[in-house]
Amino acid sequence: MKKINLLIADDHPLVLTGLKSILSENSGFNVVAEVFDGRAALKAAGEMKIDLALLDIDMPILNGIETTIRMKKEFPSVKIIGISMH
Repeated sequence: MKKINLLIADDHPLVLTGLKSILSENSGFNVVAEVFDGRAALKAAGEMKIDLALLDIDMPILNGIETTIRMKKEFPSVKIIGISMH
């Protein structure tokens, strides 16, 4: 079975590390990028073949909502899940 290439974007290092740890243990995911803001998420999406992006809604530089809008235009095949502490 093909692994899902995953990008995780969250501006809290503890959350980012925790999500990577949990999802890396699942053999169905391959975490290919970890970033702290929306602009870096878009850059990583352009450089890596990702299938799924976990995007924090409240990030600096470019928030998760704006990142989602841009990512869907630039990379329409990428699935996106928004995450938030709110």
